[in-house]
Amino acid sequence: MKYLIVLTLLSIILIGCGEAKQADSETPGPTQPTTVATTIVQITTTTAQQAAQLDPEIKKIIDQNSKLKSMNYYYYETDGAQGYGYYIKGSNVKVILAGSSIYKAENLFDTVYLDLNVKSAFGYCLNRQRCGPNPSIKTLNFNDYYRKTPLDWVQEITSGSKTGEEQIGGRDTYIISFSRAGTDYKVWLDTYFGVPLKFQEGQKTYEYREAKFNMVSDNDVVPG
Repeated sequence: MKYLIVLTLLSIILIGCGEAKQADSETPGPTQPTTVATTIVQITTTTAQQAAQLDPEIKKIIDQNSKLKSMNYYYYETDGAQGYGYYIKGSNVKVILAGSSIYKAENLFDTVYLDLNVKSAFGYCLNRQRCGPNPSIKTLNFNDYYRKTPLDWVQEITSGSKTGEEQIGGRDTYIISFSRAGTDYKVWLDTYFGVPLKFQEGQKTYEYREAKFNMVSDNDVVPG
């Protein structure tokens, strides 16, 4: 009987030790969860700070650019391109060049087609009276003809507040002013589609005149 009691006591002790070891092995170490939690808090804080810098009314207007499927306009910039016609839909852009110098013998193109995905540019002559019935297609430098679009510029607006209102080409805009890295910015933001119609960066100005929205077809932006 004594032996039976002793064996029973030993069995209980061994089982208890085994459960304690198993519980210890299942307890996670504190290092990894602490590191992950700290990272998440830092990212959340940074995002909240950036959101706080932008006037809620302006952010609401900018969010309306989700309605924008295409646009076309005449592009002007200080000391740069003057009056080029841009037609944009998705990743395709057609640029109608201004001026007669493009018809020089070594050029012979008046329209450039851009593909934003592969950053390609090809020159075509659509005026067959000037270029002949079978003009050659010119491979061009993408950066020579690509200019930031209103949707590109709207990404630059991460702070600022409304400082005025003005009509541009019959469209209502809010004027937004802000400074970044020592440079002053002023933006004329279309109140319906949430994109700039005019953008001033320091002493340089970019304008999108006679802008029209959601009127560009697929055929408008690819060679015929």
